[in-house]
Amino acid sequence: MRANAFTLSLAAFVAGIFGFFLRWLQNLNGFDDKGLPVADARITTVFLVYTAIVVIFFLLEEKLFFKKLNRSALASEAMANPGFIVRALGILVAALLIIGSLIFMFSSDFARFPGMQRLTGALGIFAGICFPLVLSGKNDSEGGYGSVASLVPVLFCCLWLVTAYRVQAENPIRWSYAPAILAIIALLVAFYYVAAYFFGRAKPGRCMFALQMAVYLSMVTLIDGHSIGEVLLFGSGAAACLCIIFVLVKNAMKDIPHIEVE
Repeated sequence: MRANAFTLSLAAFVAGIFGFFLRWLQNLNGFDDKGLPVADARITTVFLVYTAIVVIFFLLEEKLFFKKLNRSALASEAMANPGFIVRALGILVAALLIIGSLIFMFSSDFARFPGMQRLTGALGIFAGICFPLVLSGKNDSEGGYGSVASLVPVLFCCLWLVTAYRVQAENPIRWSYAPAILAIIALLVAFYYVAAYFFGRAKPGRCMFALQMAVYLSMVTLIDGHSIGEVLLFGSGAAACLCIIFVLVKNAMKDIPHIEVE
C-alpha cells in the first residue's frame, strides 16, 4: 500500500474525530441527571473499546510502517525543510496557543489558584512563541535555539497538568475530567520525545506513538465543556502534534518512494 506523511497524519486526525463523537455520546448518555456515571452504560464500554483499538492501531502502524523508514535521531534531519504550508500552519498554531494561554490566564475555571493560573498562561504564551523554532529543527549551534525552545512546551504541559489536577482534585466524578488529564499527559510525553531530538536522545518510534496519542486524546476532550482558553490549548496542541508527525514522516520517507506493509 502507498503510505505517505499526509495519510499517517490523517490517521490520527480521523481517529480523533470518531473519538470526539463517542465522547460526545458518552456525555449525553453515560451520565444521569445528577452528573453521576451510569453503571454499565454501553456507550462507555464502546468508547473504551474504541480507544483500546486506536492504541493497538497506532502501535501496529509504528511497527509495520514507520519502523521501516529512514528515521533520523537528529532534529536537523528529522525536521528539516518542513515546507511553506507547514511553516504557515506552525505560525497559526503558535498564534492559537498564545491566544488560548491569554484567555486561560483569566479563566474563572481556575480562579481558586490565581498564581498557578497566571504562571501556566504565561508559560503557554512562551511555548507558543517557541513552537515555530521547534518546528524548524535547528539546534542552538545552528542559530535556531531549538534545544532551549523544545523544553518550553514540556515545562508548560507539566505546569498545566499540575494546575488542571489541583482544580479537579475534589471532583469525585473521575470520568468528567479523566480524558482531559490524560490528554495533557499525552501532550507532555509527546513534546518530551520531540525535545529528545534536539539532545541526541531521540526515540523515533515512541515519539510517533506519543504524538498520535496526543492528537487523539486532545481531540476527544474538546467536547468536555472546557473554557474557551482550554479548548484552544487542546486544539492547538493537537494541531502542533499533527504538524510534527507530517514533518517527521516526510523526512523519514526520503529516497523511499514506495512502502509495502505486510
